[in-house]
Amino acid sequence: MLKRLSIISLFLLPFFACSVAGFQGDINELEQQLSTLSSDEKITLLHQASDKMTVWPQADQGRYFFWLAFEYDQSNQMQKAIDYYNKAIDILGLLPPTEELVKSHSGRSYATYQLTNDPQQFCPDREQALSYAQQLDNADLLAQTLTQTAFCFDRMGNFSLGIQRLEKAMKLAQASQLTPNRQAMIFNATGLLYRRNGLHSRAYDNLHKAYDLWEEVDDRQDMFNMLHSLTGEAIELGQWSKTNQHVEQMFTMAEQSPQFADFEFFALYNAGRNALAQGDFQLAIEYLEQAIAKQALTQERYFIAASYITLGIAYVRAKQTGKAAQMAQHYLTHPEFSGQTEQHKLIANSIVALNNNDPQTAVISLYELYDLEKRLFSAKIDNQVVYSALDHAAQLAEFENLLLENKLSINQLRLNTEKDKQHISQLTTALFGLMSLVLVALTVFLFQSRRFFKHSAQTDYLTGIANRRFTMEAGEKALTRATKRQRALSLLIFDIDHFKRINDTYGHDVGDKVIKAAATRAKQVCNTQKYSTVGRIGGEEFLVILPNVDQQQARTLAQSLLHAIADQPVQLKQQAITFTVSIGVSTLTEASNSLPLLINQADSALYKAKHKGRNCVIVADTDTPL
Repeated sequence: MLKRLSIISLFLLPFFACSVAGFQGDINELEQQLSTLSSDEKITLLHQASDKMTVWPQADQGRYFFWLAFEYDQSNQMQKAIDYYNKAIDILGLLPPTEELVKSHSGRSYATYQLTNDPQQFCPDREQALSYAQQLDNADLLAQTLTQTAFCFDRMGNFSLGIQRLEKAMKLAQASQLTPNRQAMIFNATGLLYRRNGLHSRAYDNLHKAYDLWEEVDDRQDMFNMLHSLTGEAIELGQWSKTNQHVEQMFTMAEQSPQFADFEFFALYNAGRNALAQGDFQLAIEYLEQAIAKQALTQERYFIAASYITLGIAYVRAKQTGKAAQMAQHYLTHPEFSGQTEQHKLIANSIVALNNNDPQTAVISLYELYDLEKRLFSAKIDNQVVYSALDHAAQLAEFENLLLENKLSINQLRLNTEKDKQHISQLTTALFGLMSLVLVALTVFLFQSRRFFKHSAQTDYLTGIANRRFTMEAGEKALTRATKRQRALSLLIFDIDHFKRINDTYGHDVGDKVIKAAATRAKQVCNTQKYSTVGRIGGEEFLVILPNVDQQQARTLAQSLLHAIADQPVQLKQQAITFTVSIGVSTLTEASNSLPLLINQADSALYKAKHKGRNCVIVADTDTPL
């Protein structure tokens, strides 16, 4: 229990360094300790367990190196992450496939992507992860790896196969009833794949589906990311009412979500590129200058660099070539600006040459930009033809029997396809003619997607819900808001009854499944309350933060959670395991006006629930089990 552990820790604190340095437990004890630490503390503990690890079974050694790699990944130390992913793969690759082996290949792929941005280097790991995932009975992991590999086929030119992978991932997510978050990630990946291939209408539709799913679970960070992408696609489509609406939504979310500091930067950046696209150059300059002034709010170096070159273009359009050249020169020479697009570099070079009275160099850069855009546009047109063929293939499959009997219909379809290609060719020629007249006005950019394979430091790696640190931070913020606005606030603390007996009887793998099941059902019940946070704060112990929920509502919610867990056994291959939880409830009062006090009250109530026979709810300051 939290209160009892905190009291004991006061006595053991002077001896903590010695006890950790002499870590002598097994991997399960190590995992238990890791669940309560921050990322930096986890790295320290893992290194201190390195000597003991050498005598563990190979599977446990592989898990150990995976955990170490993952924590270095979370702390953005990508080269160290790769080193430990290599060790995990070397060991786990000799054994039957496991989830850790799949995640090690995926993790190494992500770290390599961060360091190189080279598909030839990071895509083989994604394919290997998919190969292993197909051998495991884990629908969520398979859907994730299918989604990851789709980007590789985009970059290698096999767009249709990338789309097929994503369609397979979505069918799997729907058939297995995976979380809205997983389905949203697939829609997001599909939209980004369409965007990179110039299919902006399809991109917009899929990105909006992702936004709607994340809105259902009130995932504000991913909702904001989708608004950023939706704004870009609406600009490409010239749908100004939508761009204005999305930018306004971004400013509103930035104001309502101060915990996400970079929201303000991206709202200003998108407002600037929206104004530029609509021809209001002075307004674009104002927004982009504010975005650059706020660049310290974000770690996204690509978009900071993009804000400089976009501001340079706005200055050129406003006939302020001197300022435009300053922005372009900063873009070209700043050492932290990586991942620059070739289009941006050519535009920046032409602006600098124009300011230096070197029209020949400026024109050469613009013609190089023109040639590059021709190649990119041709590739996009090809992808449109490919997708038209996929649509025809779907129709052929649907009416296969009819078409086999009527060869004339098949020939007509082929003729229509040829006509479509000729029409596209005519449109391409016309567009190239227009582009030659407006070279200086070329402002079509392809933006790299923001981190798709992000690994949030706020997430518990076993259950996928909030970890201890983030849960406590959410609790402090909720308490501050509740106190300031004089709103209700309640907490639930629950843990799994007789969990050690489950581990001893069925093994730790089953114990992990029980913990995951408890977390899933807690999210299903508690997410009916807006802005609630469900977090894992110990091995089998969970904390739920419930803003705007009074004591009676919290009591009712706890009772619903109690029944949801007790009535739904964990289904294994040959049997079902029924388990229960005990729940303690506390509510904000004038006397209990701090998070530690509320947690201690809920923990004491939980302690009483254990002594009253378990599988019950106790509300702080009462003794009546429910």
